[in-house]
Amino acid sequence: MGNLKGITFTTKQVSHSQDRNITEKIKSKGVSKEEKDLLASLKSMLPRDTRIVENDRTILNGKEIDILIPSYSLGIEYDGLYFHSEKDGKGPEYHYNKTLQCRSKGIQLVHIFSDEWEKRRTPVINKLKQITGRLDRVEEISSIEEISISRALTFFEANSINVPAGLDGELCYGAFNDRNRMIACASFKKENCEWYISHFDVRGGSYVEKALSRLVKKFLEDVFTPGVYLKVDNRWENFRDFESEGFVYKKSLKPQYTLTSTYNYRILQEDFDKYYKDRIVHQSTEELLKINGYYKVWDCGYTLMEFKKRGS
Repeated sequence: MGNLKGITFTTKQVSHSQDRNITEKIKSKGVSKEEKDLLASLKSMLPRDTRIVENDRTILNGKEIDILIPSYSLGIEYDGLYFHSEKDGKGPEYHYNKTLQCRSKGIQLVHIFSDEWEKRRTPVINKLKQITGRLDRVEEISSIEEISISRALTFFEANSINVPAGLDGELCYGAFNDRNRMIACASFKKENCEWYISHFDVRGGSYVEKALSRLVKKFLEDVFTPGVYLKVDNRWENFRDFESEGFVYKKSLKPQYTLTSTYNYRILQEDFDKYYKDRIVHQSTEELLKINGYYKVWDCGYTLMEFKKRGS
């Protein structure tokens, strides 16, 4: 067993006949119930008169955007794992380039992978509420303190789309309201002598002003380091939104991939390698992926940002 971003999986071989059957079943479905549910959720959270365009082909000169909300300058892609994997020809730059093309038109393009919608639907809806400013409540930070890894993991499990499998060796901080309820959390990890924000989230449906920067400042008070780095996920975030929190742009990072076989979930390459470690001696990773029916699903890359301690 393993865990990717809150998605439980088992690693097992898929035969070529099974793969063909899965492929034909997916191809015959057309617009899925899940896509219709996503559209219905958007309509319920936005004002009744909000114009929502399905399958827009005007913004990207013929390329389709699944859902376009012009008044929010927002596009949303529902990325089924079959049609958005290398199995269907979607290579390393596909999602990244589409995101950049939308950005050049003033549109933020959000990509929701189908396993996220099916298995982490409430956090996905809360994220869409955050992006559209349709949050349920405003929370104020009363105190910030270092917390245990287990407490941080419990918070992320309840509120995050991408739940970390573990936070071994990381430092975690929580922000609390005046009722001592945790309303935001961040974890920090040291890599090659540099500190990174490995995970951050707020209580679902909440607006917490400057939550990330305040957590970072508390961390910098406690740890001797000139600053911290943040990898902004281009699939969900516009990196410029973090500039108001005090982060500065450093560089763009290439897309990364996860793996899928049945197109119901994704796993990490490192978990695949652990499962097949005895066979990797005799066969390359690429050969093992092909033999066992696994295909790469590429994301949109990341943007590296830095927050420096004042005076550094």
